[in-house]
Amino acid sequence: MKNNSAEKKIPIYLKIYEDLKNKIEKNEYPENSKLPSIRQLALKYKLNNITIMKAFTLLEKEGYIIKKRGIGIFVKSKESLFYNTPSNNLIETFKVGQLKENNRINFASGTPSEDVYPFEIFKKLYSDVLEESGPKIMLYHPTQGLEELREVIKKSVEDKGIFVSKDDIQITSGSQQGLD
Repeated sequence: MKNNSAEKKIPIYLKIYEDLKNKIEKNEYPENSKLPSIRQLALKYKLNNITIMKAFTLLEKEGYIIKKRGIGIFVKSKESLFYNTPSNNLIETFKVGQLKENNRINFASGTPSEDVYPFEIFKKLYSDVLEESGPKIMLYHPTQGLEELREVIKKSVEDKGIFVSKDDIQITSGSQQGLD
């Protein structure tokens, strides 16, 4: 792997992916051979396992390898390898959202795919909220979240036999904020 300034901007998992892909194409890892484990490659490159898994996920998506649970990761046979770049350029997809394959979601990227959102419903709801609340909706709100929303949640959980105070409810804007 080279260290020029243009390449430094490329995420490390893509560099690992390119390195492994080149070795497969040059037959350094022959067809049907077992690749080093995620742990072995993480130690070799001094990276964490997730970075190596991201590279393997991309290699698998492009048809270079096959993962066999409990056995290992293997180079696909030449007949099943395809070297054509997919039309939806997978490397770009990692930058913009999750890949969906066979009704499964690939969580290599932390960004959801745009098609998981019901855009038209959100558009109508946003319009309704802006119409009802006006510019005050853009102001800062209490750190626990809107009192009215916490009251609605309180009543909803009480209907299920869980009794809490609205002060026990915290509204967050995402999982990271919730963890924090």
